[in-house]
Amino acid sequence: TLGRAAATRLGRPFVDLDEAFPFDIKAFVEKHGWDAFRQEELAVLSRHLDPASFPDGKAPVIACGGGIVESPKAIERLQKEQQVVWIHVSDEEVIRRCENEAVKPAYGQP
Repeated sequence: TLGRAAATRLGRPFVDLDEAFPFDIKAFVEKHGWDAFRQEELAVLSRHLDPASFPDGKAPVIACGGGIVESPKAIERLQKEQQVVWIHVSDEEVIRRCENEAVKPAYGQP
Protein backbone atom coordinates (compact mmCIF):
# COMPACT_ATOMS: atom_id res chain seq x y z
CA THR A 1 0.00 0.00 0.00
CA LEU A 2 0.98 3.62 -0.23
CA GLY A 3 0.97 3.82 3.56
CA ARG A 4 3.49 1.02 3.91
CA ALA A 5 5.76 2.65 1.32
CA ALA A 6 5.47 6.04 3.09
CA ALA A 7 6.30 4.48 6.45
CA THR A 8 9.38 2.80 5.02
CA ARG A 9 10.52 6.00 3.36
CA LEU A 10 9.97 8.01 6.56
CA GLY A 11 11.53 5.40 8.85
CA ARG A 12 8.31 5.03 10.82
CA PRO A 13 6.21 2.06 11.85
CA PHE A 14 3.17 1.20 9.74
CA VAL A 15 -0.32 0.28 10.96
CA ASP A 16 -3.15 -0.92 8.74
CA LEU A 17 -6.28 -0.45 10.85
CA ASP A 18 -8.02 -3.38 9.17
CA GLU A 19 -5.20 -5.62 10.43
CA ALA A 20 -5.16 -4.06 13.92
CA PHE A 21 -8.56 -5.28 15.07
CA PRO A 22 -8.55 -8.00 17.74
CA PHE A 23 -11.51 -9.69 16.03
CA ASP A 24 -12.80 -10.76 12.62
CA ILE A 25 -14.26 -7.56 11.15
CA LYS A 26 -16.77 -9.24 8.86
CA ALA A 27 -18.18 -11.40 11.65
CA PHE A 28 -18.28 -8.41 14.01
CA VAL A 29 -20.23 -6.26 11.55
CA GLU A 30 -22.63 -9.10 10.79
CA LYS A 31 -23.30 -9.62 14.51
CA HIS A 32 -23.20 -6.04 15.88
CA GLY A 33 -23.74 -3.77 12.85
CA TRP A 34 -21.84 -0.90 11.29
CA ASP A 35 -22.43 1.63 14.07
CA ALA A 36 -20.79 -0.66 16.62
CA PHE A 37 -17.94 -1.32 14.20
CA ARG A 38 -17.35 2.43 13.71
CA GLN A 39 -17.11 2.83 17.50
CA GLU A 40 -14.54 0.04 17.68
CA GLU A 41 -12.69 1.50 14.71
CA LEU A 42 -12.40 4.84 16.53
CA ALA A 43 -11.06 3.07 19.64
CA VAL A 44 -8.42 1.21 17.59
CA LEU A 45 -7.45 4.41 15.79
CA SER A 46 -7.16 6.31 19.08
CA ARG A 47 -4.92 3.61 20.57
CA HIS A 48 -2.55 3.89 17.63
CA LEU A 49 -2.53 7.69 17.82
CA ASP A 50 -1.62 7.63 21.52
CA PRO A 51 2.04 8.68 21.90
CA ALA A 52 2.45 6.03 24.62
CA SER A 53 2.01 3.39 21.89
CA PHE A 54 4.71 4.76 19.57
CA PRO A 55 7.66 2.39 19.20
CA ASP A 56 10.88 4.34 19.79
CA GLY A 57 8.77 7.49 20.12
CA LYS A 58 7.99 7.55 16.40
CA ALA A 59 4.37 8.11 15.36
CA PRO A 60 3.19 5.50 12.88
CA VAL A 61 1.85 5.96 9.40
CA ILE A 62 -1.71 4.65 9.66
CA ALA A 63 -3.79 3.32 6.77
CA CYS A 64 -7.36 3.96 7.87
CA GLY A 65 -9.40 2.78 4.93
CA GLY A 66 -12.20 4.69 3.27
CA GLY A 67 -14.92 4.07 5.82
CA ILE A 68 -13.23 6.01 8.60
CA VAL A 69 -14.82 9.19 7.26
CA GLU A 70 -18.26 7.76 8.07
CA SER A 71 -17.60 8.69 11.70
CA PRO A 72 -17.60 12.39 12.61
CA LYS A 73 -15.70 11.51 15.81
CA ALA A 74 -12.99 9.75 13.80
CA ILE A 75 -12.67 12.76 11.49
CA GLU A 76 -12.39 15.03 14.53
CA ARG A 77 -9.68 12.76 16.00
CA LEU A 78 -7.73 12.71 12.75
CA GLN A 79 -7.91 16.49 12.41
CA LYS A 80 -5.99 16.80 15.69
CA GLU A 81 -2.98 15.08 14.13
CA GLN A 82 -0.10 16.80 12.39
CA GLN A 83 -0.60 15.35 8.93
CA VAL A 84 -3.44 13.52 7.27
CA VAL A 85 -3.20 12.47 3.64
CA TRP A 86 -6.49 11.84 1.87
CA ILE A 87 -6.22 9.58 -1.15
CA HIS A 88 -9.05 10.01 -3.64
CA VAL A 89 -9.86 7.33 -6.17
CA SER A 90 -12.60 7.01 -8.77
CA ASP A 91 -15.83 5.13 -8.07
CA GLU A 92 -14.68 2.51 -10.54
CA GLU A 93 -11.44 2.01 -8.59
CA VAL A 94 -13.35 1.64 -5.33
CA ILE A 95 -15.54 -1.03 -6.91
CA ARG A 96 -12.48 -2.84 -8.31
CA ARG A 97 -10.77 -2.82 -4.92
CA CYS A 98 -13.87 -4.11 -3.14
CA GLU A 99 -14.70 -6.92 -5.57
CA ASN A 100 -12.56 -9.46 -3.73
CA GLU A 101 -12.89 -7.96 -0.23
CA ALA A 102 -12.79 -10.74 2.33
CA VAL A 103 -12.08 -8.76 5.51
CA LYS A 104 -15.22 -6.59 5.66
CA PRO A 105 -18.71 -6.83 4.21
CA ALA A 106 -19.65 -4.17 1.68
CA TYR A 107 -20.98 -1.02 3.30
CA GLY A 108 -24.73 -1.26 3.64
CA GLN A 109 -24.64 -5.03 4.05
CA PRO A 110 -25.45 -6.37 7.51
